[in-house]
Amino acid sequence: MHSWLWAERYPDVMDGVVALACIPTQIAGRNRMWRRMIIDDIRADPDWHGGDYTSQPGACAPALQLLFTAGSAPLVQQRLGPSRDSADAYITRCSTLASRDRRERPDVPGGRVT
Repeated sequence: MHSWLWAERYPDVMDGVVALACIPTQIAGRNRMWRRMIIDDIRADPDWHGGDYTSQPGACAPALQLLFTAGSAPLVQQRLGPSRDSADAYITRCSTLASRDRRERPDVPGGRVT
């Protein structure tokens, strides 16, 4: 989608644009619904203040959980946790790593620079 944005905003920088696997249309349906739920979770956080955070935002956790579920492939998730116990263990590991990263790098959203 960045190709559409660049073409519209910086038309003199390029001779042409090749937008692959996208169309210039509104986000709708399931894609829009889960994005809207994430946005609502973040904006409902009392620490949001229009995006001017003074501390690590708490609403990122539910938003990231929704993003993980909606944005991942079911077969990949099945391989990551083929049983109830292994699925729970995977989520526990992810939560533990995310918490550790937030403690180590409270100045960086999500805790870690990638």
